[in-house]
Amino acid sequence: MGQMVPPRSIQNEDFWKNPWDVGGLTVIGLFTSTFLLFVLFAVVFGYVEKAVFEEE
Repeated sequence: MGQMVPPRSIQNEDFWKNPWDVGGLTVIGLFTSTFLLFVLFAVVFGYVEKAVFEEE
């Protein structure tokens, strides 16, 4: 019979210990959230402007 292999941790602790990796993830998250907020702003502003022109 073969030996059982111990299960590896799903989350890599080395990633969270490296400040450059965490900083890169933070920057990517900020860019993504900023982009989504700009899209949300454009959609909301488009609907508001459309509603204002329909009232006139």
